[in-house]
Amino acid sequence: MMIRMGIRCPGCEQPVAIRMATDSTSGTRFYFPCPNCRLPIRGSAVGQDISDYAVSFEAERLSDHDVSLAPKVVTINPYVPNNFSADSHDAVGGFSMMALNRLTGERVLDFMKERDTALGIIKQLWPQVRRLYEYYLDEQWDAFESTLAREFSEWDFPTGHTTHERASAAHSAMLAVTVNVVPPSAATAGFLRSYITKHVIAAADGRYSSMLKEDASIAEIKILQRSLFDVVDRFLLRHEMWLMGGIKRYLSATGAENVDHMTLARDEFGETRDLYQQGFEVLGKVLKYPIAARNTIEHGHPENFGDQHPSNLPTKDRVDSFAKFNKLSNAYKLRYFQLDPGWVDFAKTMNSKTRNLIGHGVVRHDLRSGRIVTPSDTNGVNYLVFLGNLHDLFDSLSVTLQVLQAVRITSSTDWPESNRTKSRQC
Repeated sequence: MMIRMGIRCPGCEQPVAIRMATDSTSGTRFYFPCPNCRLPIRGSAVGQDISDYAVSFEAERLSDHDVSLAPKVVTINPYVPNNFSADSHDAVGGFSMMALNRLTGERVLDFMKERDTALGIIKQLWPQVRRLYEYYLDEQWDAFESTLAREFSEWDFPTGHTTHERASAAHSAMLAVTVNVVPPSAATAGFLRSYITKHVIAAADGRYSSMLKEDASIAEIKILQRSLFDVVDRFLLRHEMWLMGGIKRYLSATGAENVDHMTLARDEFGETRDLYQQGFEVLGKVLKYPIAARNTIEHGHPENFGDQHPSNLPTKDRVDSFAKFNKLSNAYKLRYFQLDPGWVDFAKTMNSKTRNLIGHGVVRHDLRSGRIVTPSDTNGVNYLVFLGNLHDLFDSLSVTLQVLQAVRITSSTDWPESNRTKSRQC
């Protein structure tokens, strides 16, 4: 629902009437530019329903009488795209559900269903899954198995005391959350099918499985599991900040044309930028395993990169081992990854252009335009579009969980030889 209030701009000191949308939130930082002098005015909101909803501004609040005298009205809705200049429900972005309808068309209910499913999963299931995976990473097996039996008895997760059975159960629980928060896109699902096929074939080669066992013996895989888990946890704890990026998948043709002109009035770029950078870095470290499987199939050894190298890669940076590959920047790692035509679309979910933009020390969220800019790129990118890239990145993190699941199972010392024999027969 909407609540009406007013503030006095701390810059021009003019009164401003505000139509503020409310929604359940544990804490939302928002902003709007003063309609008179364009000074960005920040605020925050917290509350689960209208009875305990509290809004504060970095500005003087006005009495109801003074609000009625304000010549200009601003609509603020930090939960959906909106238009600060809208002064009625009829203007584009002036009414929450109307804005969503105009952007998504007939798919508005599909978007709302994905959002509500994600919110429910994070609230109801993630605490138990997080606890289970913490026990798994810390190798507290009694606690792990009792939690699995108590909290997940109705789930069809693997049970048993072997390394690969525990890995399968822990990752299955994680995926029960991540794929319901952001369902796999065609790009990520296509990559996963391709990778699993290559992994199964490569697993029949002793050199590939030996490489995985070596990584497991020096805890490299476990370190990646911890890093990926920590990043996923941060994403889920801050889900409200980036969930609106999911609208990208549901835009109508008209919505796609108009979305760049809309604004999401959230003042959380510091946190969302960190999420993107942390997720991007973890993904870059996991790329070696799909490439190792491909190298094994195409060149007979996981470390053999063959004679094909990215055309735009300097000769001095060409690699012939993972020792050299691991020293490359993530941008160059992605170029090797994209040598497989079936993986190109997946690589696009790791947007190097976005990573480079937000990695600048002088990058900022311009609260007048609603865009992320730098001194050399004053047009930058719409904040809502950036959140769409962040949404895609979480999809990639979810798929990467499945990559590490396959790697960890195959690297287990108790993984039956009979399974490798089956792989040879595939």
